[in-house]
Amino acid sequence: MEDISDPEVILEYGVYPAFIKGYTQLKANIEEALLEMSNSGQALDIYQAVQTLNAENMLLNYYESLPFYLNRQSILANMTKALKDAHIREAMAHYKLGEFAHYQDTMLDMVERTIKTF
Repeated sequence: MEDISDPEVILEYGVYPAFIKGYTQLKANIEEALLEMSNSGQALDIYQAVQTLNAENMLLNYYESLPFYLNRQSILANMTKALKDAHIREAMAHYKLGEFAHYQDTMLDMVERTIKTF
């Protein structure tokens, strides 16, 4: 898996433990990175930003609470705007590198389906 990461694992085993140990700036850093990714115009960046927000949701299926919650409003607004761009939609619909070469659904299908759950 060279083009995508597993944000659930990164949050659960890296970010949250570091936050609990006092590295509280991580929350703001992650939110800033997700804002940049969601506004980048790059299919893979937008996908990863969506997956990071979804990872937070998924972790709430296992834990009653999390060390912090991401502020999603601006990130989701950027994603919604990006998905209205025909060039981004086209790039997502035809992205077939790495893991995506093996998926039946397109990146666009996955992103649209996931965003509906927020």
